[in-house]
Amino acid sequence: MLRIGRYLHDRSLWLDEASLAVNLTSRSYSHLFGTLDFEQGAPVGFLLLEKFAISTFGDSERVFRLFPLLAGIAALFVFWRVAVRFLDRSAAMLALAFFAVLEPFVYYSSETKQYSFDVLMTLLIVWTFDRALSSERLGPLAVFAAVGVVAPWLSHASVFVLAGTGAALILSEAVARNWRRVILTAAVGAGWLVSFGVVYAVSIRHLNSELTGGLSGISSGGSGTTVLKSIYVVLSEPGAMPRTLIGLAAVLMAIGIVVMWRQRWPRVAALLLTGVAAAIAGRLGRYPLEERWALFLVPLELLLLSLGAVWLIRSTKMPIRGIAYAAVAVLLIAPAWQAFRHLDKLPASQPGTPATLQPTRRILARLEQQWRPGDTLYLGRKSQFAFRYYLTCHDCNSRAASQMKLWPFRPIAGSSQTSAAIVPERPSLRLGSECACLIGFLDDFDKLRGKKRVWFLLTHTAPVDEPTLEQALDREGRQLAVIREGSSQALLYDLSKPPPSSS
Repeated sequence: MLRIGRYLHDRSLWLDEASLAVNLTSRSYSHLFGTLDFEQGAPVGFLLLEKFAISTFGDSERVFRLFPLLAGIAALFVFWRVAVRFLDRSAAMLALAFFAVLEPFVYYSSETKQYSFDVLMTLLIVWTFDRALSSERLGPLAVFAAVGVVAPWLSHASVFVLAGTGAALILSEAVARNWRRVILTAAVGAGWLVSFGVVYAVSIRHLNSELTGGLSGISSGGSGTTVLKSIYVVLSEPGAMPRTLIGLAAVLMAIGIVVMWRQRWPRVAALLLTGVAAAIAGRLGRYPLEERWALFLVPLELLLLSLGAVWLIRSTKMPIRGIAYAAVAVLLIAPAWQAFRHLDKLPASQPGTPATLQPTRRILARLEQQWRPGDTLYLGRKSQFAFRYYLTCHDCNSRAASQMKLWPFRPIAGSSQTSAAIVPERPSLRLGSECACLIGFLDDFDKLRGKKRVWFLLTHTAPVDEPTLEQALDREGRQLAVIREGSSQALLYDLSKPPPSSS
């Protein structure tokens, strides 16, 4: 219900979604294997699924988000299968409750990005790992092997889960001196390496520095403080746990690790080794282990946290038991309440997710209504991707044809999110400078001086905040109108003469 409800909100594509959508609509299937434009990157299998969706059903926002939604819903059912294998029923129910309502899992089930596939493939790998661990038959091991071959094509993060679960299975069989199974599992791992090697050759090696570690500063340090900060970030940003309760969540996870180790150590070894593999990649600058890139680790944390919480409740007496109940309630009730509130009203933003309300489609519709002959539209560099998408898509914007007549442009390719994605074909459309900084905006404002009606479309201005830009515009001219939608706005200014001084 939460995931479908968010999907049906049908919000406009935000910056990264629009950048990826522009790649998908402008490229053929074969050209999705190379380097994508505008600093975008995703598993090639995910890109092919997205291309199939828009080729079959059209290029609307809901079509772009269809496969992420299906992956997000499927992950609920697979998570339950994992939880009942790793935990008793009470702890499994608690873990499922967390998984169902935490905002990042809901949000990324309706975003045109691969992160819901990261979660789904992680859970499929862990589920089939445990089936192989619990059976001497070749069937479960063969299924585990097949999932591992497919996973890297749909999720880059799955490589760390394969490393953790594969190492745990080999270690378990070695301790049991089952050398035949050790050899078989090692052969399975070799098959995974071949599959990953092909994926690396056709896709991953083309990724830009942002996706291969450019954002991994939190993970790439050498001090113990950095490691602790990494744990904090994974719990608070992708996990969306209340920041004041991160210590409590970490304590419950630590208890869960001890309990699961005593029950069946290969399971907890698989979870911990997955985290170790990801941390090593982060330290080497090969994977940005933070924010949405670390979302795949959160379901594993929820298993440990729930096990620790239920064990503490069952194994202690008052008042410790009461404190444990209160801790679980505090950790769960807040995200659950927020999730149900968001069924009828989208959140502006949440930890671990980008700003969700950048309704470019509605902004453009209102801007068209208020447009006058002689007006000029200024488009910031990071606003151009959604602008290009909504003026060229066939199924998402009923006003696209008339808007293209007002603001005609020629689409082009670019290497970064500050590269030009369009070439304006009339003076009525101006593209901002490549410098995403205050000085760059001020230079742009200066070039527009003397015009009586200039619209400034500001849908994504980071790292410069929009109030700062509005204050700068107030010094350059006089504000005539404002269109605000969510976190986006279109500001109309008279720049023909400076505003009267306050003196």
